[in-house]
Amino acid sequence: VSTAGRLEQPLFAAHGKRNKLHPPHLTEELLRTVPRAEYYEIDGKHNDFMKIDDPVFGELSTAVARWFASHL
Repeated sequence: VSTAGRLEQPLFAAHGKRNKLHPPHLTEELLRTVPRAEYYEIDGKHNDFMKIDDPVFGELSTAVARWFASHL
């Protein structure tokens, strides 16, 4: 966290809102220190939604594609 604030590049971070392995508040805390960070909350846990036919995965994929389109 101490060096994250020096990051000048845009950052996209997606995190499952029910992730017990890595609690979401830790990601939110980190991103508050990064000037150009965008946080995307996933309706899932850690990687339970990572299946090509899962609608949550589709929504995440769309969000990532939009983010790249606006930052490239």
